Amino acid sequence: MRRVLATLGLILAASSTVSTVSAEVKMGAWGRGFFIPFYSDGENDAQTFDAVSWGANSPRIGVTISGSSDNVGFQIDMNGDNGIGAHDQQKIWAKPFNMLTVTIGRAYDDVQPVKI
Repeated sequence: MRRVLATLGLILAASSTVSTVSAEVKMGAWGRGFFIPFYSDGENDAQTFDAVSWGANSPRIGVTISGSSDNVGFQIDMNGDNGIGAHDQQKIWAKPFNMLTVTIGRAYDDVQPVKI
């Protein structure tokens, strides 16, 4: 029994020094909005105004948290404008072998297909 445990320990020690797994977790943020310090519609008193460029909503702040190693990873996108909500990606992915990637969750893919 001691020989078996010693052999397993030696294999574990050797495999951990030979095989290196690189994994990282990243966090990023962005924001979009503009501020108008003086705005008047002619009927009401002057006021300030803030919005985003695509409409009269509140400015938007986005946060992305993602992590990946060689064969697995995750990504979470959140935004805050009139409350906190989910954005494009909330997914977990695994790559069991080189030709296949399995994704579970909400995934947004805007890659254009290659025309041959």
